Amino acid sequence: MLFRDRIPTYKGYRRQFNQILLGAWGIESAYVDAEIIVATWRGLQRFKGIKVEFIQLSNKNIFDVLEKDLSKKLRFEDISIEAILGKYLCNNDIEIIKCLYEKDKINMELLISLISKISNKLVKQEFIKVLVLYEYVKNFLPVDCIYFSLSNLYGTGHYSSMNYKIFIRTKSGDIFDIADGGRIDDMVSKFNKVNVLGVCMGIGTTVLSQEIEYEIEDRIMILVEKIDVKIYKNCLELANKLSGYHCSVFEFPYKKIKKFFKHELYSRHHYIIVRLDGSMEYRFSSVALKNKIKSILDS
Repeated sequence: MLFRDRIPTYKGYRRQFNQILLGAWGIESAYVDAEIIVATWRGLQRFKGIKVEFIQLSNKNIFDVLEKDLSKKLRFEDISIEAILGKYLCNNDIEIIKCLYEKDKINMELLISLISKISNKLVKQEFIKVLVLYEYVKNFLPVDCIYFSLSNLYGTGHYSSMNYKIFIRTKSGDIFDIADGGRIDDMVSKFNKVNVLGVCMGIGTTVLSQEIEYEIEDRIMILVEKIDVKIYKNCLELANKLSGYHCSVFEFPYKKIKKFFKHELYSRHHYIIVRLDGSMEYRFSSVALKNKIKSILDS
């Protein structure tokens, strides 16, 4: 469970969410960042039903090298980008930045061609950082799935510079940023006297769990009236024989067993009931599975 990114327009507002988190600490390396992006992409592809669409690279420092927290101003304040960039850039650079800023995402070929025309050295250097990362990522993933976005300024209070997003197409056809990450050097330094470099990528589990296609595996529960050493040993031997199934041993009074079967939590289980005398009863919703299990245990 994580909380982050207080939004000034919502008093006391904190986003709360559950996620899988990948990260690396103590190093600043475009190659390490690329490894995390690629690992996240490949991990998402392994989930049945998940259609991974594209990666989006961003760098808020393209603005912040001109003026401290300029990216935050552009995100939260109603200001003209031309007016504020006019303090620092020539007309040609302003036109290029404006062109990039007004688009949701830019293919990398177009970005490369535009960067070559930028004259401001500080801004150009920040764009080149994006290209260095891109060169690493494209060695592992198709180039047509990698994009750049200058308009993405989310996470200004969280990420130090680079921001990476991975988008999927949901079952309803919407495009959703299921994974979000980037450099968190500044944030980590707030919790440590010694600056610790860091990069992370979080995968939102709430939406992911709704999009995954899965099959409920056969769960077999071995119910025992009373567990003693001998009976428990026998039950473990049964469970070992059924190692190809999700199998567990559970003690439960036989007189209450009917209530147990009706419980919603265990409605998808199959049961082997072990009595005190060692005899066994089978309660399976599938006759074929019951016969298969009996055959395994009798062998």
